[in-house]
Amino acid sequence: MKENNQASGKLDQLTATTLLEDLQSTEIKTKKNAVQNLRGISLALGRERTRKELLPYLKSCIDEEEDEIIIELSKVLSNFIDCIGGKQYIKELFNLLEVILTIDEPFVRKETINTIKLIVNQIGKVNEIENDLMSMINNLYTSEDINQKKSAMNLLMFLFKDLNKNNKNTAINYFDKFVVDNNISIRKELLNEIRDITLLLPIDYIKKLINVILKDKNDSMRIDIISIIMSIRQHPNINEFIDVIYDLIPKLAEDTNWRVRLTVADKLNEILNFPNIDNKFRQISTNIFAKLIEDTEPEIRNICCLRLE
Repeated sequence: MKENNQASGKLDQLTATTLLEDLQSTEIKTKKNAVQNLRGISLALGRERTRKELLPYLKSCIDEEEDEIIIELSKVLSNFIDCIGGKQYIKELFNLLEVILTIDEPFVRKETINTIKLIVNQIGKVNEIENDLMSMINNLYTSEDINQKKSAMNLLMFLFKDLNKNNKNTAINYFDKFVVDNNISIRKELLNEIRDITLLLPIDYIKKLINVILKDKNDSMRIDIISIIMSIRQHPNINEFIDVIYDLIPKLAEDTNWRVRLTVADKLNEILNFPNIDNKFRQISTNIFAKLIEDTEPEIRNICCLRLE
C-alpha cells in the first residue's frame, strides 16, 4: 500500500513537472493546454505549494502572456477555490486576478470580472470575503489607468446590494469621484452602470447625482439624466422624486443638444405613466410634445410621430 502511494506521488509530481514545463512553452497550443490543466497541476502540487509557488509564478508571467492565454487562465481560476485550500485563502487568488485586471485588452478584463463574479457566487456570502474585495477595488481605483478604474466600478456595481453599510457608503464615495472624473468615458460608464442599482440608492443621492450631471460640460451627459429617471420608476420612494421630474423635463425639452431633446420626445409618454403624475404636468407635457413635433431636427419630428399614438 505504501509503495502504491509513493508511486502515485511520483506520478503526480511528474505530471506537475511536465505541465509546468508546458506553461513555459513558446507554443501557444501547448501553453493553452497546460493552462486548461491547471487544476491538475494544482492537485499534484498540493494546496500549500499551489498558494506559495503556482500562484506567484502565474502572477509573474502575466505581463508577458498573450491575451488568449490570459483569458483561458481567467476562466480556469473561476473554479479554483478548493485548489488553494478554501475561501480563507481567497485573497491570494484575488491578488492574481487583480494583476490580470491591469491588462489593456477590454475583453480580458471583462472575462476576469466575470470570473470574480462566479467566485463570489460560489462562496455565496459576500460578507465573508468583503474586505478582500474592497481592498482589490481600492487598489484598482487608485491606479492612474482608466481601465482599472472602470474595473473597480464594475465590481462595485455588482457587489453593491450585498455590501455592509460602511462599504455601501464607501462605494457611494467612489461614485461621487467617478461622476466628476476628468475622463468622459469614466463618467459615461458610471451613468450607464448605475442604472442597475438606482432602486437601491437613496432618492436624495439620485437628486444630488443629477445636479452634478447638469453641470457637466459634456452635452451628452444630459441624455443619461433621462435614462436615470427611467430607471427609478419602481423606486420605493419615487413620490419624493416627482417634483424633480416636473422641473427637469421642461428644461431638457429645450436643451441646446438635439439628442437630449430627441430622448425627451422618445421617453415622455413613459414618464407620464409614472405613479402620481398630476394633470397639470400632463398638460405641460402636451405643450412640450407639440413644440417638439415642430422641432428643426427631422429625427425629433420623426420620433414624435412614432410616439404620437
